[in-house]
Amino acid sequence: MFDSLSYDIWHVLSRLGRTLSRTPKRSQQLRPTLLRAIESLLALGGIIAESMVRDESWGYLDGGMRLERGLMTAELLRSTLGVSLPPVVEGQVTEAVLEVGESIITHRRRTVAGVGPAWPVHSAVALLLSDPSNPRSVAFQADRLAEDFDLVGDADLAARTRELGEQIAAFDIVEACGDGRAGLAEGLQRFADSLRSISSELERRTFARKQMQRTLPTVWAGGRKLR
Repeated sequence: MFDSLSYDIWHVLSRLGRTLSRTPKRSQQLRPTLLRAIESLLALGGIIAESMVRDESWGYLDGGMRLERGLMTAELLRSTLGVSLPPVVEGQVTEAVLEVGESIITHRRRTVAGVGPAWPVHSAVALLLSDPSNPRSVAFQADRLAEDFDLVGDADLAARTRELGEQIAAFDIVEACGDGRAGLAEGLQRFADSLRSISSELERRTFARKQMQRTLPTVWAGGRKLR
């Protein structure tokens, strides 16, 4: 696969490598380095999205990204909004979650327009969990992941991923956010476990390493051994 990468990708990877090799020792000086690293990663993502042929290699690459993003988003929501917090703290945490999920602008725009849930927590969970139009939501990752499995010819995992998408779509966010958020935390944990199970099955089927081969000693008729 590496010999199929374009010069532009190698250029971005080289720049990213140079950036990470010059990591400052003091944490206060990390911000410029992190910004340069993010720029390289965004450039890499853009080149892959706009230039890579949609074959099986793309399916596995994109599928891996979808699994990782879906799992991380579900865990982020569970560990932050899946617990009951004081109102002031909850507002700050909700805004931070939306910023991490690159959805704060959409949330504010919809709030001003009166579109979507009025309560910020409901809005954040809807945007990052079940909104099929938000490329950062878990539902969006499930939809794309199912397409990736279709592309690589794995009908079983594609069906399991579509079933997960249906479960997310049927999830009642308002009801789940009641009773101390136990229902929300349980649902998010269930979705995360489903993604982990799909990832483990994909790894078992496709990326299992072969056993190391060893040459056994051979005894010749003359008594000499070859290894």
